[in-house]
Amino acid sequence: MKRSIIFLVLALMSLGVKAVPEYPISIVTSVCSEATIRANFPQALATAAFPLVLDDDGWMSGGSRELSHGFVESDLKDLERLLKAIKSQGTSYVYFALAPPRTLEKGKLIHGEYSNRETLKNAYLSLLSRLNDVGFLTSDLSKDMNTASPSFYFKRDTHWRPEGAKISAKNISDALSENKILNDIPLHSVESFINGYNIQSSDFFNQVMQDICGYKLPTEHAPNYESTPDVDADIFGDSLTPDISLIGTSYSENENYHFANFLRGYLQRDIVNHSISGGGEYGAWFNFFSNKSEDSTPPKIIIWELPSYSHPARYKHLRQIIPLVNNGCQTSESIAEITDTVTEKGKKEFIFDPALFGFKASELVMDIQSDDPQATSLSFRVWFDSGFYYDFTIDVIDADTADGRFVFELANKEWDYRGNILAIDLLSATYSSTSTPLSLTGNVCLNAFRG
Repeated sequence: MKRSIIFLVLALMSLGVKAVPEYPISIVTSVCSEATIRANFPQALATAAFPLVLDDDGWMSGGSRELSHGFVESDLKDLERLLKAIKSQGTSYVYFALAPPRTLEKGKLIHGEYSNRETLKNAYLSLLSRLNDVGFLTSDLSKDMNTASPSFYFKRDTHWRPEGAKISAKNISDALSENKILNDIPLHSVESFINGYNIQSSDFFNQVMQDICGYKLPTEHAPNYESTPDVDADIFGDSLTPDISLIGTSYSENENYHFANFLRGYLQRDIVNHSISGGGEYGAWFNFFSNKSEDSTPPKIIIWELPSYSHPARYKHLRQIIPLVNNGCQTSESIAEITDTVTEKGKKEFIFDPALFGFKASELVMDIQSDDPQATSLSFRVWFDSGFYYDFTIDVIDADTADGRFVFELANKEWDYRGNILAIDLLSATYSSTSTPLSLTGNVCLNAFRG
């Protein structure tokens, strides 16, 4: 046997068997010089990713979207109107789950907007306080974020890892439990467990480096969680519809992060997840209200998840969401009716009706249905009896859920000093066809949540 092995080795040597191949390895320690030049970033990408920074531990950051902090008083008033409208439908509590700024985790502050971690943390807590003053339930979701192992957020992406989602779910559960608002909601057990390690980060910052520099770091991975629900829960209950709804972004919708099931587990209550990816601040709300049936029971608690860089009080969106709470003009008495057509760029007088002359713009809601489900925007000019006018455009909040319907307030109270409504012009429309007119029908009704 030994002789055979010796002969085999000698034979292989005589054939000149090649050694294991070698490959050069370069360790990436910095981004390329091109990634430090703003002109190399498309405008939409610059806000989110410029300047791109890579630290020695592989942590990447960029952009100026750490924390929305530019609220003015009118923003908060409109946000308060939304909350009052939601509660008027039967919901008792809305918990605002504002995910903490990503750079709080490692203190990786970017190009000077916040000089240190303490300043950023205080700004985050101040924003939570302002939301709390409006009437939302809030709590500090940055608490314990540095205990996440290996990290709360992915090193090279804007999303939280499952570990960060889990810590956030526990903090939310603790806050709701402390307020004793879960007591009347039926129990529902959910247990989560790790099944493999195959979740890939969406790699936002890493992909930006790939696009601009031509190279990137390895894609991060995370544990894959699965859950085993208590299938017998609520079988004999009064309702099979959970009393808690989750309204959120990809942080909540993407099952890779397991946030919804972590919430179920810590709350020991079932939830309905209405979150959607790519819908911005209000895409999930739009979907929630648009698909609500007249006989549906409102949830007792709504958990509204948003990343810290989102701005939840833009009137451009709130003017559409607030009247959708009670389905626009569908359940209200009509003041004026709309039946008209418009071309892509055709300015025309849309409404001149004496029935509207006695109203301020903030008192009225328009509910318009187009014959094109792919219609994405309508532009208007509102004339006041004082001679002033103002222009605005209504864009669909989420193109994936658009159905050709536009529901919106004509203005908020900030415009009441301009006087009463005189007329409304339709300046332009964006829709799928450029060769045929867009048909529009609808109503004008009173704004139930004017404030």
